[in-house]
Amino acid sequence: MPVQPVHPVPDYRTAPVPHVTMEDRSGNPVGRAPPQAAPPAPSPPALPAVSPPAPARAQQATAPPTPATLSGPAQATGTVTLAVQGHSVRLFGIASPGQGDQCRLGAGEPRPCSEVAGQVLADRLAHSASITCAAPPGSAAHGPARICLDDKGVDIAGFLVGEGLALDDPRQTQDYRGAEGVARSLKKGLWAYR
Repeated sequence: MPVQPVHPVPDYRTAPVPHVTMEDRSGNPVGRAPPQAAPPAPSPPALPAVSPPAPARAQQATAPPTPATLSGPAQATGTVTLAVQGHSVRLFGIASPGQGDQCRLGAGEPRPCSEVAGQVLADRLAHSASITCAAPPGSAAHGPARICLDDKGVDIAGFLVGEGLALDDPRQTQDYRGAEGVARSLKKGLWAYR
């Protein structure tokens, strides 16, 4: 391998940068004028001393843990997430469709499945007076994943998987494998385009 030449870099901290003048083809100077010495900047006004927040105030800012069981009206906050009693809940055992997945609502045009799933979840929750969410058996009760039933007792995660708007997540449970099989065989939701 040939030896590459090494060029020392001048240390401009000790020596000022020389002024460079560029000229056009006619010999006229081109470029900016040499910098003028700027007047000294005024000193900023003194700020009053601020004490750090008390530890009690810092603890109040953190959200309380999600209870093992929640019940009440719910709003969709995402494809497989909702809010119940001010707590964010993720539907247990399912995964959102992929970013490139397309779905159709009725005879409408294909749209991203995430939009369709969010709309269907919002509609389902709007037509249910109360949702009941409980931590799955054997899971950590403090995590956000919950099994949620609408006021008719329908498992919302199973409903979304059965409509082809969410996927069974076998890392969490095998409970929704059958619903996904039905959606695949009927070419529902995202399975219509796979």
